[in-house]
Amino acid sequence: MPTRPPSHSQLLGRQEADRAYNQTRRRLDPALAAAQQIRNSARWQKVRKLQLSRHPLCADPDGYHQASGQVEPATQVDHIIPLVERPDLAFDLEALQSLCTACHGRKSARERTGAGLPRAGGCESQGASAATA
Repeated sequence: MPTRPPSHSQLLGRQEADRAYNQTRRRLDPALAAAQQIRNSARWQKVRKLQLSRHPLCADPDGYHQASGQVEPATQVDHIIPLVERPDLAFDLEALQSLCTACHGRKSARERTGAGLPRAGGCESQGASAATA
């Protein structure tokens, strides 16, 4: 019986396969390359740190934490409008929200699949407080 050839990730290992995939995607899409360059910059690291210090809790854009009565610390800084679409807003605190890893993963997956836009809730309320802070 024939056997299946090893997959790309089996040949390279998962981490190397992911890295190769990301590099290929950035080569094919200049907007992704520009977004990665922004995320690797020292300026972004400072803005990220400032955002997390001003808003240390998850903005909970989908209401998951509110529904269960949980309060989650934020570990990720998310661009409310994806960085690939609006790189000019990369360092604008009003265009950012603090999220926990789970909420950021859900929002990013929705954006990748085009399954919907961020819902009102954490985004607008946090954006307003960033403007007054």
